[in-house]
Order: sequence, then structure tokens, then C-alpha cells
Amino acid sequence: MPSKNWELLANFESFELVTREYTARHGRKPNIRHAREIAAPFSHARSYFRSAHSAEPTVKPLLLYYGVVSLARGVTLMLSRGMREANLALSHGLSAKNWGGVLSGDKPDFSALRIEVNATGSFVELGKATEFKSLLRHGVSEVNVTYMNPPVPVRAEFSLGDILSRLPALQDNYMRWRGDTRCTYLAIETTNDGKCRLRWNKRHRSWVSRQAAEELFRDTAFVLDTETPEHVEFKGPDDVNALPGLTDHPESFNIPSLWLTALYPGGVKLSKICTFFALSYMMGMLVRYYPMQWTALIRGQFADAALPTLEASVKLVEDDFPQVVEDFLKSPPGGA
Repeated sequence: MPSKNWELLANFESFELVTREYTARHGRKPNIRHAREIAAPFSHARSYFRSAHSAEPTVKPLLLYYGVVSLARGVTLMLSRGMREANLALSHGLSAKNWGGVLSGDKPDFSALRIEVNATGSFVELGKATEFKSLLRHGVSEVNVTYMNPPVPVRAEFSLGDILSRLPALQDNYMRWRGDTRCTYLAIETTNDGKCRLRWNKRHRSWVSRQAAEELFRDTAFVLDTETPEHVEFKGPDDVNALPGLTDHPESFNIPSLWLTALYPGGVKLSKICTFFALSYMMGMLVRYYPMQWTALIRGQFADAALPTLEASVKLVEDDFPQVVEDFLKSPPGGA
């Protein structure tokens, strides 16, 4: 387990340090029991992540999901003033939709697995506690962009492919598997007329076709403005939150850059932390309830084109989810 992800998180395993942090954040001192309720999930999460790091691929996604849920509960308790362990929902907040049917054939399409958002559960509580924000980095090592997403509607549905295609770190793998992408590197400029210009160099490795670029802006106020043999530009409101979706990803020299993501079906947006939670849930539930299909995939008993992307997605959650949680714990109340 990479130690850098846990240097700060380990502090939240101490109920004394939790007491200080909670008091500074909320202006209210928790009693000892309350502080221990917050600290315990962080301790459990570290144990799960450590176990997942050394686990066999057959069970790693499930152990990792238990760690993700524990971290989600810990950060929810820390960020939510007055929230107690007894008030946390016991459900995931997400439900699988007809996975048995999708996985019943000899060549199951894992990208077609779908989930639905429930009215209550850990996913919903995490979204509310983090205000559905994405804390992002652009050109620097610390968070400097806060992207506001609307609440995720109850009964919203999206597929594993919807998630994977919107993660820049998985773009190359997913393109090889499905020949598709729903994200691209983004360069933002402000024009003299108060509009926002989004410009792409067609030689950049993340460039998608003009048609695919227009798909990224479907149902938004951005329209194609200029196209030359070297670049293409879209123009729209000078408001970063008007973009269909936004995330970040390290570019050259490991410097983070902003990436554009398409809206999810139904115009839904997912924050970075909710995206990782949903991805981990889907991989964990695949292992938990469909072990034959997962084992057959990793052992080459099914057509295995999906395997590199799915394995990379598990590694991505393992490496990045603790960092995303840390970003929220380091952020001041009401801002990045």
C-alpha cells in the first residue's frame, strides 16, 4: 500500500486528533464517543486497503470496496456536523440492475453492467457530505479548482462503460477495448467578449474526432466556433461549472491538467469522489455476487479484452481514492 496516501489519513485514526480537527472545522467539540466513531472507519479502511494491496486478483476488488466504504463513512462523519455513526445508512446507496442477464452469456459485455442510484445509502451520504464537488488540480500540485456538480438524482442509471470512458487514466485501455472515449484534455481561454473558448490541438494524444467532440457538448451551451487543420475551438459561457463535466489527470512531468468529460445519461454529473465510489462498488459487487464470471475473466476462460481496463480501474481506485478523501479533509469548510 503506497504510504504517501496515508500519511495524513493516519492522523484521523487518533480520536484526540479527530477531536481537534472536528472542533476547528465545526466550532463544536465532539465528545469522546463521537470522536471514536469518526476515527474507527479510518482504521478499518487502512486495514482493508493494506489487505487489498497484497490480495489475489480474485478478491482484491471486493476488499478494496470495503476500504472505500470505510473511508467514505469516515469522511462523511468528519465533514457532516452532528452526524453520528448510528445515523449512517447501512446500505450502499447504489443497486445493480439485471446483472444476471448481462453476465449469463459466454461472452458477457462487462461494460454494459448498470447501476441505479437509491434514495439513501453510503453513496448518497458521501455526495451530500462533499456537496457533490470535485476538488481538482490544474498546473499545480495542490487543489486549485473547485467544480460544482448538481446532486445526483434518485433512480439515475449509468453503466460501467459510462464510468470507465470518462476516466482519463483509463482512456488508452478503454479505447483499445471499446474504441470509445467520453473525455479529452482541455485548454480553457477567456475571450474579449466574456465568453469561454475551449481549444484543442489535434495532435494532442487525447484528441477525439470533431464528431466525438460535439458529442461531449451535447445538451450544453457550448457550440463549435472554429476549426482549422491544427486545432478546433468550442465557445460558450465563461463559467467552468457550465461545462458538461470536469476532472483532472497528470500530464507531462506529472503535472495535473483539466480534462473534459461528457454528461452521463440523463444529463447527470458525477463528482470525482462519487465516480470512484461507484466504480469501486461495481467492481466489488462483481466479485462478491458473480465470482464465476470474474474468475473466468481473469483466468482467460472468457473473451478477455475487458481485463486490462478493469484491472487498471481497480489500481486507479486503490491509488487515487485515498488522495481524493485527503483533499476534502484538508479543505476548509465551504471551499477548496
